[in-house]
Amino acid sequence: MRYVWLALMLGLIAGCGRSGSVPDGAYLRTEFAGGYLSNRLFVFQNGQVAGDVGGDLEHFDFAKHRQVSPTWIGTYERHGDTLKIVWADGTVQEGPIRIDSSGEGFDFYGYGHAPIKPIDDAGRVQGRYYGGASYGGISTAYDITFNGNGQYVSNQAASVRSTSDGSEVSGGSHGGDRGTYAIRGNVLTLNGSGGSQSVQLYQVPTSGTGPIELLIMDGTVLTRDGD
Repeated sequence: MRYVWLALMLGLIAGCGRSGSVPDGAYLRTEFAGGYLSNRLFVFQNGQVAGDVGGDLEHFDFAKHRQVSPTWIGTYERHGDTLKIVWADGTVQEGPIRIDSSGEGFDFYGYGHAPIKPIDDAGRVQGRYYGGASYGGISTAYDITFNGNGQYVSNQAASVRSTSDGSEVSGGSHGGDRGTYAIRGNVLTLNGSGGSQSVQLYQVPTSGTGPIELLIMDGTVLTRDGD
C-alpha cells in the first residue's frame, strides 16, 4: 500500500510559506490523529465555506448543503495572514494561513488543504483505485478498476461490530459489479448490471503525467493501487 495522500499532504505543508488570498475552489484535507488518517472535503467560494461535501464541486449548491449538513456550512474571511471561519453552530476557527508555492493549496490549523481539480485527461484514469471509511462500528471498503478501454470491475464490502455487556456481535456484507464506463468532463457514467449510474469525478493533482493517483468519486477519496 502506498500512502500517496500522506506524502502529498506533508509536501504541501512543507511547501507553504507565502501569503495570499484563499483561492476559491474545492480542497482535500487529510487529518492524522490517534494513529488514523481521515479525509474531508471543503469548498470555499466568495466568503462561504462548506465541509463534508460531495457531488458537483465546481457548481456547489451551498443552500442545498445547508439543508443536508446544517453544521458544516459557514463563512470565512481573511485578514492579513489570518483566516477566520465561523461555522453555523457558532464554532470559530481562527489562525494563520500559509499558501503553498503553487498558490493553489494552503495550510490552516496544521492541516494541508490540497486543491481538487477537474479531470484533465480521461485516459489517465486507469488501474485499481480503493478507499474506505470507519465510523461508529461500521466499516466500509470500496475498490474499482478501470482498464483504460471502457470496462470496469468494482467491489464493495461493509462490516458492523457492536460490543455490549462484554459480548461482541459482528456481521458483514459483500458485493460487486462490472460493466462499461465513460468519462465526459467531470461526469463518470457506470453501466453495470443494475443499470446506468452517473457520479461526479475529480482529481487531486500530483506530480507526473502518468495515471492519476488520487480520485474524488462523488465525495469519496480513492487512491490508485501500486503497479
